[in-house]
Parts: sequence; C-alpha cells; structure tokens
Amino acid sequence: MTTIAYKDGIIAYDSRVRAGDLIIDDNIDKHFHVGNDHFFISGDIGQADEFIHCAQSGSSVMRYIDIHAIAILEGKLLIIGIEEIDGHSRMYKDIPRLNYHYAVGSGMRFALAAMDMGASAKESIELAMKRDSCTGGTIRTFEFK
Repeated sequence: MTTIAYKDGIIAYDSRVRAGDLIIDDNIDKHFHVGNDHFFISGDIGQADEFIHCAQSGSSVMRYIDIHAIAILEGKLLIIGIEEIDGHSRMYKDIPRLNYHYAVGSGMRFALAAMDMGASAKESIELAMKRDSCTGGTIRTFEFK
C-alpha cells in the first residue's frame, strides 16, 4: 500500500512499493497524470490503468481492484476506490470538503491523526512512515488549486 494525504490544497504521497513483506522499490511515483486528470494511487499499482479507465469512463467495475486514490477528476478533488458489496464490485467517488483533510492507504490512520494535531500533508506522511512499514521512500507533493 502507501499513504496519500490531502490538506490545505496539498496532496502528499510516499514512493514505496511492496510485495508481501518485501520492499520492491522505494522510488515509484504514484502520481498518474492522464489527460487533465490526476490520480494519486494507493494499492496495487499493477491495476492502475484499469482503475483509471473505470474512473474516467464511468464504466462498470468488472472485478475487485485493490486501489484507493485521491484524485483530481474533471477539475474536482475526489476520494475514489473500489468496494465489494454483496459479492459485487463498485466504484465509489466521494467529494471531500476542500477545507478539511483526508488520507487513504495503509498509513491513513497515522496521517489523519498527525493532521488532526496540526501537521501538514507532507509532515503527516513523514510521521506515517515512522509506524507504517508499507509507507516509505521519497515524499512527493502536488498543489491543487
């Protein structure tokens, strides 16, 4: 997984990719820029293209995709993911309040607690890296206005 945080117009995210308990790479850019849209992916990076296609086209999700994201889709900030309900997969798109803070991924609880205590999005990722072994590597930021 990973940790992605949003606060005060800044999206921050780490760069670690793992397989089980093995760190595959600590320098993967999890920001996917497709057309005018931006996706900050947490989960199975190998499924990113399929996830992005479903998010942009509004097509049905045919199978469970283990991804949650903070995205800028058609100029709007969204929290997007796939959930399974009664054996069926469906994509959810939540529109967050821009004056609040959000996080997705394995370190989201740590990041949210840090932001609750006053940390910036970037600082919240730094703090999540101290406790979440799936979060690590380089911290990148993106400004959303």
